[in-house]
Amino acid sequence: MDATWVTRNLLGWVMAAVALLPGPARAEGAPSVAIFRTEAKAEVKPDTADLLTEYIVAEARASGVFSSVATPLEVDVRLGAGGQEQLRKCANDACTLIDVELAGSLGVSHLLVSTLGKLGGTYVLALKLLDLRTALEVGSERTMVEQERDLPEAAVQATRRVLVAAGFKPAHAPRSSARDEGFSPLQLGTLAGAGVAGVGGLLLLAAALLTVGVAEGLVAAATTVYVPTPTRTYRDRVAWFNGVAVGGALVGAGLGTVGVIFLVAAAALGAGAAVL
Repeated sequence: MDATWVTRNLLGWVMAAVALLPGPARAEGAPSVAIFRTEAKAEVKPDTADLLTEYIVAEARASGVFSSVATPLEVDVRLGAGGQEQLRKCANDACTLIDVELAGSLGVSHLLVSTLGKLGGTYVLALKLLDLRTALEVGSERTMVEQERDLPEAAVQATRRVLVAAGFKPAHAPRSSARDEGFSPLQLGTLAGAGVAGVGGLLLLAAALLTVGVAEGLVAAATTVYVPTPTRTYRDRVAWFNGVAVGGALVGAGLGTVGVIFLVAAAALGAGAAVL
């Protein structure tokens, strides 16, 4: 038998066998992912969730992590509604084992699912990445957003963070999440406003105490027996009274004015934070 013929056919058999392997096995060295549509939950419109799905898909492609990204439309074609619903339930821990054959029909190594809900006035975006080769969750992320206009950026950053959590290195590093940054704009504005209002209140209190102290001092001085001397005349006494009164009034008015300015600034900070 010709050695060349054997080699050529052996290579063909190997390539055919690789092509018949399940998706996760083929992707052992090159991760790939299928992305489900973002599931709209409480008080969220499906159109809003679908828009976020597009941002998640775009970021998964731009990350450079996956060799291929199956869109929700492709997932619909490969699995159908029933298979997709079954895998989504498994991804949400509603079943004990993921159907390996069903997952293999996707032809990918990973599955990315997401949900968008609303709690009070806050949007809650949750992402979960599963490794279909082990049927284990390898990354998850939950992000809270106050304003609807901030959802697209939140989806991008959440996608980057879930990839990092899974041990990948996306092309663009994620920014810190809202909970890592510490305070939302509303909270920061409220805290700053409270601090400024506190300073303004202290200044007003200092102005009031100064005014009362000067008044009491003047009354006490006026009721004290004054004995003129060659170096102290009644004119000197009147000038001293006037100086103390005018100086105290100016200082008190200044402190009071600054205090009012601080209170107005505090109100402006609070109003600005509420708008943000």
